[in-house]
Amino acid sequence: MKILHGLDNIAGFCLAAMLLFAYAPLIGFIALALYVDSAEPVLLRRTLKIDGRPDVRSFVFRTGRRSGDGSPTRFGTFLRNSGLDRLPQILDILHGGMPPIVFGARREPIA
Repeated sequence: MKILHGLDNIAGFCLAAMLLFAYAPLIGFIALALYVDSAEPVLLRRTLKIDGRPDVRSFVFRTGRRSGDGSPTRFGTFLRNSGLDRLPQILDILHGGMPPIVFGARREPIA
């Protein structure tokens, strides 16, 4: 069983590395567009609850305004609707903090 778990981790790491290489230009473009839109941090750290698993701290792109009511920007709404706001979670898979099987699944943020 431990061998299968180790192979799963290695496969997840390799998959995340390939995804990061493939999506790096898109991630850079989104980060630049968010920074130009408002000179605020482009990444947030969220705690996510995933199907009975322990809580996971994960990176996501900031899609809302920090000041005021926190409503999403127009670009942020596009990112949320398309799911592109979760692309930085590839970093969490590389770090080992998130299993690759849940990457991109719908999750409810805790905080």
